[in-house]
Amino acid sequence: MKTKKIISLMLAVIMVVSCVAVSFTAVSAKTNYNEYEKMLEDIKPENKYGLEDTVNEGKIIQAWNWSYANIEKNLEKLAEQGFTTIQVSPPNELKMPTKGVKVCEPAVGGIAPNGWWMFYQPAGFQLNESEDNALGTKSEFKQMVNKAHELGLKIIVDAVINHMGTDDDHIGIYDNDSLDPMDHVNPRAAEFEPELLAAKAFHDPWVDMTYKENYWDGWSDYDIEEDLTQHCTSGLPDLATETKLVQDVIYEYFEELVGECGVDGFRFDAAKHIETVHDTYFASDFWENTLQKIRAAHPDKECYAYGEILNKCGDGRAFSEYTELMDVTDSSSYWGIKDAVQKNGNGGNSIPYYQSEADGCDPKTVNFTKENVIQWNESHDTYIDGGTSSLTVQQRNKIWALTAARQTITGVYFARPDDKTGADRAAIEKICANITLGDAALTSWTTPEVKAVNQFDNYFGDAAEYNSVQDKVTVIERGNLGATLVNLSGTKKTVSLKNNTLADGTYIDSITKNRFEVADGKITGSIGSTGIACIYYAEDTEPVIPEKPFNLKDVDVSSGNYPVAEGYNTIVYSAKGWTSAYIYAWVKGTENNIVAWPGEEMKFALTNDYGENQFVAYIPVEYDCYIINDGNGDQTVDLTVTDSLGMYMNVKNSEGKWTIGTWDPNFYPFEIPKPSESEDEYMVGDVDSSGSIEIMDATIIQRHLSEIVTLEGLDLMAADTDGDGAVAVMDATYVQRYIVQKGDENNIGEIIPIPAP
Repeated sequence: MKTKKIISLMLAVIMVVSCVAVSFTAVSAKTNYNEYEKMLEDIKPENKYGLEDTVNEGKIIQAWNWSYANIEKNLEKLAEQGFTTIQVSPPNELKMPTKGVKVCEPAVGGIAPNGWWMFYQPAGFQLNESEDNALGTKSEFKQMVNKAHELGLKIIVDAVINHMGTDDDHIGIYDNDSLDPMDHVNPRAAEFEPELLAAKAFHDPWVDMTYKENYWDGWSDYDIEEDLTQHCTSGLPDLATETKLVQDVIYEYFEELVGECGVDGFRFDAAKHIETVHDTYFASDFWENTLQKIRAAHPDKECYAYGEILNKCGDGRAFSEYTELMDVTDSSSYWGIKDAVQKNGNGGNSIPYYQSEADGCDPKTVNFTKENVIQWNESHDTYIDGGTSSLTVQQRNKIWALTAARQTITGVYFARPDDKTGADRAAIEKICANITLGDAALTSWTTPEVKAVNQFDNYFGDAAEYNSVQDKVTVIERGNLGATLVNLSGTKKTVSLKNNTLADGTYIDSITKNRFEVADGKITGSIGSTGIACIYYAEDTEPVIPEKPFNLKDVDVSSGNYPVAEGYNTIVYSAKGWTSAYIYAWVKGTENNIVAWPGEEMKFALTNDYGENQFVAYIPVEYDCYIINDGNGDQTVDLTVTDSLGMYMNVKNSEGKWTIGTWDPNFYPFEIPKPSESEDEYMVGDVDSSGSIEIMDATIIQRHLSEIVTLEGLDLMAADTDGDGAVAVMDATYVQRYIVQKGDENNIGEIIPIPAP
């Protein structure tokens, strides 16, 4: 669990004077409510820069290709920037020299010899002792780990344990079509792993050295499981990880890293290509005899782990097979975040929904929870392959803010060797042809906004989050006393946004020192030139946390019974293969929508007997047009719905959009309780006494005028928004104008006391 740090100056004073005889008059200590001041105290060097206590709680920087000596030189800067953990490139023996080699060596005849990828070509599973390795030797590695620990920093290693290096000396053309796996293993492996070679502890390769992971062309789950775990991985000799010999070799490597050198954890390359105990046809106890065994042998160490699993685990293989062992990368949601930033808020999804283990969710019904997901601002693969190479510093740091400011999500920041952008792989290879392996550049990871975001998340720990997108600004509210704002559509921006959870008062942005005000249900202020703001409550008075109004999403729907409340349509959607769902709703014939694309997040209810995940949303009845989507590009056709309804995926049309079928969920009538209201005051425009002014207030006024409902008491007084003594159509119009921020409308939002009789 993440924990919020509390600094006590009084404790420090008592410790200083405890050995000195003094007399003084006791003075009551003043309580400091100023979160901004407390954060500034927290990040001082004497408080270990406010870093988190574990890898899992903090933020990771991928020190891609950095030598141990250069990591050591930058330790203090890394701590100042708020990174808790440094991910080191694979530290084992390699099949070829890397010292003096460029990150991307210039191609010769279309073939790129050597380069960064050599670190993913093991010759042996022990810490490097060869002098030709650009990262350094074992003694340098140990010294770097010890120095990091002195500053409160953690070290995890990129562990390449699924395969060994090939017998060639370049990347590009690979013309060895032998079906004998031993013909593919690099000769240098005989020096470091003679037992593995003598035992021929490798899986048979495919002729084309590729693998499949889909039920295509009649492939069965047997074929997919075999292809992913029992044959070569992307042209690399695949270890027989189910054998005791391989497991013992890898365990001894882990013991050298953790037991001897004090490493704090691992990043597992190609994790899905190593089978688990849950596999149907090729199950093995590899992870139990390596990762779990090292954890049991060192209960005093965190032994954190995350696995690289790109896209999916292969049809028929669940992420839960791995998430019970380690955190896992969620690459599909990453692309949604990237698109939201790169498309200036006109697409993608900046706040992917993750359930929390604290919510009691069954991990087998969802791909990821907040506690087991790994997100990044980009990876070394997407950078070097050209998938994210065009992203600017500003864009990458916005993606980082949308990842790192979230509750309990572990993030990895990729330290580019150069901040220059490139349109494709060829452009990046040209840039990296001038950079030597082992170098450590002061690139975008050193910027003030990265520092601010890291410190923001370190400070708020596991404090609850409330996320929203308003006017192309993503707002991540944390712990009622701070928020990170990301302007998806640009840089500087003056905002007036709906407040959901923050206490009223003045807030300070730690990047620009700009002041933000939270009052009358609004967050107002100016985001600076980075497009990011990290704001903290900055008053000396005790904050008053707003009470959360009743939310239909709080209703338990896990039993399959769905409430129908007056004024809302209950929409239930069954989707196979979706782990999240959003409903984009608008009023027919208008541009009025509830939430910008991809829409309002639907609540996960259950997995039915057909293996479909059911999601539910509650939409005001005025909104009759919907699109339901997964936030990542898969969606339904445009739907027109005028009543509560159950829907399910049918077939895709020629545009690749789902048509729907309908069914009858178990609906039951539900009366929304109103919060207790003061007998001597009301808020102008807050017709339903919810504590905020929303489109539903205008709708209720219209219903009152149509005699569908009858307003009385304080609700009736709140509906008279222009104060003329009568409720009319213009009162509803004034509420609508107020919501879309076309200007101040009368006294809407003001608290009006009731005159004494």
